[in-house]
Amino acid sequence: MESKPNRGWLARLRGSTYLPWIIFLAIVVLLFIGAGLYLWFTRGLPILNEVLSGTDYGTMRLLRHPT
Repeated sequence: MESKPNRGWLARLRGSTYLPWIIFLAIVVLLFIGAGLYLWFTRGLPILNEVLSGTDYGTMRLLRHPT
C-alpha cells in the first residue's frame, strides 16, 4: 500500500501534534455556543444581566432544581 504525497489537509494534520488540541478546542467552543444558545432561547436575555451584575440567582436556581 503506497502512501501518496498529497493526501489532503486532514492526513497532513494527522502527523501533527496540534490535532488533538484543535479538536479539543473546537469541542469546547461548540459546547459553549450550544449552552449559550440554550440559555438564550429558554431563559431569554435576563441571564446576561444576572451574570454581568454578579447576582446569578437564576442559574443557581436552575442548577438546584432543573425543570
